[in-house]
Amino acid sequence: MSKTGIKILRFIAASCLLSAVIWYANPAKLVKTLSNVELRWFALAVAASILANIASALRWAHIARLFSLTAPAFPLIGIYGRGVTINNLLPGATLSGDMLRAYQLHKLGNPLGPSTLSVVLDRFSGLWVLCLVSAVAAALWSGTNSLTHDPALAQKLIIYAALLGSLILLPFLPLPRLEPKGQSKLDGLLRSWNSLAQQLALFRNNLPKMALQSVMVQIFSSLAFWLGGISVGLDISYWLVLALCAPVFIIAALPVGIGGWGTREFAAVLVFGFAGVSGEIATATAILYGLCAVIQGILYAPLFLLSRD
Repeated sequence: MSKTGIKILRFIAASCLLSAVIWYANPAKLVKTLSNVELRWFALAVAASILANIASALRWAHIARLFSLTAPAFPLIGIYGRGVTINNLLPGATLSGDMLRAYQLHKLGNPLGPSTLSVVLDRFSGLWVLCLVSAVAAALWSGTNSLTHDPALAQKLIIYAALLGSLILLPFLPLPRLEPKGQSKLDGLLRSWNSLAQQLALFRNNLPKMALQSVMVQIFSSLAFWLGGISVGLDISYWLVLALCAPVFIIAALPVGIGGWGTREFAAVLVFGFAGVSGEIATATAILYGLCAVIQGILYAPLFLLSRD
C-alpha cells in the first residue's frame, strides 16, 4: 500500500475511534460539558503544556550533546516547536514531528543516524520516566487512600504500579555484543549492532542523570491534563491523574491518527473510568489536552519562517 493510502487509513481509523468514544460519552452531555469550560483553568493548562514542551526540548538537547552532536538549546526549542506544529497536521501521532526534528538536527551539521537516534531515545527516556513517575504516584496514592477513600481502586493501583515497575527495568537488560568474523553483509550488520549497543549503553548509563528533566516534562504534561479536566469539572486529585496518565500518553503516542486524536480519548475513557470518572468528563479532558497541543502548533507555526528547510 502507498504512503498516501496508509495516511488515509490512519485518518479514517482515528476518526472512527474518536466517533465511537464520543458516542459512548453521549454527544449531548459532551457538548454541554465542553460548553461550560472555565477558561482560566484551561489557560493554565495551555501554559503547563508549553512548559512541558520546553522541558522536552531541553532534554532532547542534552541527549544529543551526549552523542557529541551540535545541539544548542535555543535552536532546538525552535525545532521542537516546529515538530509540534507538524504533529497537528500530518498522520502518525508524534512520528511526523519526530522525523522533522531528526532531519533539522541533521541540517545543523550532524550525522543523520545519530540525529535520528537522539530523537528516538528522547521519546524512550520520556516514556521510561512516565512509567516511573506514574508507578510511584500510584503506589503513594494507594498507600494513603487504601483504607479511607477507595480500597478497591487502591488494590487495582498496586497491581498497576507493579506492572509499570516491571517496564522500568527494561532499559537495564544486558545488551549482547556480537563478534563479526569476516566482511559479509551479516558481519556488517553485526558491526552496526555493536556500534548501536555502545551508544545505547552510553545512553543507559546517563539515564538516571536525565531523570530530573524527564520528571519535569511529565509533571507539566500531567498538570496540563489535570488542569484541563478541572476546567470541565474533573473531581479527582492531581496525584491520581499523575498515576493514571502513563497508559493515556503511551496510547496517544501510537502512530494511528493525527496528533493523538482518537487514541487519547479512547485511553482516557478506559483508564479514568476505573477511577469513577464519567465518560463525558474523561473525553472532554482528553479533547482539551489535545487542544493545548493545537494551540501550541498555531503559536509555533511562524517558526517555519525562520527555518531554511
